[in-house]
Amino acid sequence: MRIATRLWLSAATTGAALVFLVPVLFWTISDARDAGENNDLAKSIQSNFIGRASSRDQYFLYREDRARVLWEKSKMQSDQLLHLAKSRFRDEADQNAVERIRLAIEDTSLVFHRVVVNTQSLKSATVNRQVFEELDKRLYSQLLLKAADVRNAIDALHDSSARQEQQARQHLLAVSGALALLLAFIIVLNATQIGGLIGRRLATLHDGASRVAKGEVAHRIVTKGSDEFSEIAGAINLMMDALAQREEALKQASRYSRSLLEASLDPLVTISAEGKITDVNEASVKATGVGREAMIGTDFTDYFTDPLQAREGYQRVFAEGFVTDYPLAIRHRSGQLVDVSYNASLYRDDQGRVLGVFAAARDVTKQRVANDALAASVKALARSNTELEQFAYVASHDLQEPLRMVVGYVQLLEKRLAGQLDTDTREFMDFAVDGAVRMQGMIDDILTYSRITTEAKPLAPVDSAAALLEALDRLASRIKESGAEVDFQSLPSVVADRSQLVQLFQNLISNSIKFCKDRAPRVRVQAAHEAGRWRFSVTDNGIGIGPEYRAQLFVIFRRLHTQREFPGTGIGLAICRRIIERHGGEIGIDSAPGGGAVFWFTLPEEHDL
Repeated sequence: MRIATRLWLSAATTGAALVFLVPVLFWTISDARDAGENNDLAKSIQSNFIGRASSRDQYFLYREDRARVLWEKSKMQSDQLLHLAKSRFRDEADQNAVERIRLAIEDTSLVFHRVVVNTQSLKSATVNRQVFEELDKRLYSQLLLKAADVRNAIDALHDSSARQEQQARQHLLAVSGALALLLAFIIVLNATQIGGLIGRRLATLHDGASRVAKGEVAHRIVTKGSDEFSEIAGAINLMMDALAQREEALKQASRYSRSLLEASLDPLVTISAEGKITDVNEASVKATGVGREAMIGTDFTDYFTDPLQAREGYQRVFAEGFVTDYPLAIRHRSGQLVDVSYNASLYRDDQGRVLGVFAAARDVTKQRVANDALAASVKALARSNTELEQFAYVASHDLQEPLRMVVGYVQLLEKRLAGQLDTDTREFMDFAVDGAVRMQGMIDDILTYSRITTEAKPLAPVDSAAALLEALDRLASRIKESGAEVDFQSLPSVVADRSQLVQLFQNLISNSIKFCKDRAPRVRVQAAHEAGRWRFSVTDNGIGIGPEYRAQLFVIFRRLHTQREFPGTGIGLAICRRIIERHGGEIGIDSAPGGGAVFWFTLPEEHDL
């Protein structure tokens, strides 16, 4: 039988006993309460009698109306108490006593009334006063006799009620004790039976749990029956099955974690919150020359050339949660030193409590050598670029004079031999002059290209509208000849090299005017704030360009048209790109063939200086 069923039966037995015992106890308590209330009522009647006797004696002494009024009030209270007593006292002797009291009080009231009338007569009498005085004495004697009858009847009623109250209380104690013993017997009997059963089941469970606690994971609790303890034992057995599986899974996880640690070529260690090594991999053993068992439990800072620096890095992990690329040097037992980059982070339990630090040290010797080589290469490249820029400047500057001489002498020959030259010779000399002039243009552009960095001025706040107006002033003749219209809206202040910003506007607007056929050029310059920078756009109505050629536009000397179609050196847009790169911005084009072009570039805001 199930424990719950047994408990329900025990509760039902106890409940049935209570159903039987409670009414008996209630009736006994009610009887005792009634007896006590009757006794209190008899005391109240007795107290009322004493008060009325006091009022009577005061009246005989002083003949005052106040005493008479008190006596009458006391009489009314006694009437009420006797009426209540008549309904409460059920014993025949008690009812007879109540009736005797009532009749005696009525007789007393009549006599007292006669006393009051005789007193008034005595106060107004002028003759025969002795008669009234004698009558007054007799009435007082009668009043005392009637009062004695009332007192005797009240005493008898009080004694009877007191005796009944005592008997009722004794009966209540006897019945309560008997009922309590009976109820206790029933409870103890049920508790003994159920307690024995539960005790045996608990002993079985305790024995099984103790064996499991001692490590007997394969032990299973055997029980008989189908009660709750059997179900608990079954649940414990299932838990042990799951625990055995979990233990095997933990062993596999431990083997897996160990495999991961050992798979790393870098030294890996786990460190407790106190700074003691709790686990290491084989790479740590090779890096220090100390065995795994010997390292566990030692202070991790002992294996570095600077223990204080290692301790500082460890404390930073606790302050920040992790440390990356922290430089240290491991000292091998043989004395060899290895530079490492120390990376570490906290690891916690399921409740979020910090258990320690997981740290990895990577040998950066090769990386340091490579970084040194890279730094040397960067330095050499910077020096080479500087020398190349200086060479380009010097070479371009020095080439100007020979070209001027070539052009001058060819033109001088053409003048001196003007009548002697045939058509072909004259054409050849024109080709030579034109080539030299074009070479001069290319050299000038190369000089401009090199001066972007060699002769650059510091970046400063610049009014871009003023820079645009200066560029338009330089292009005034070309704008007039082509009939071009250039308009712009309000332009912002930016951080730039003013002369280079003027050159940037000049090159882009000149480019828009040049690549416009069969129509008057229309150029619009705008600026919009975008992602913390200013984005400028130069929009024209020129011939446009296909998307496949856009990447070539900003390459130096890269031309998309012949010299005859559109003259030029092919370096103007390359200069624009270099100017923008020097300012840390971007430049590009949005265009389609025949649909005009939109050259755009970005510059930093004034407050970014």
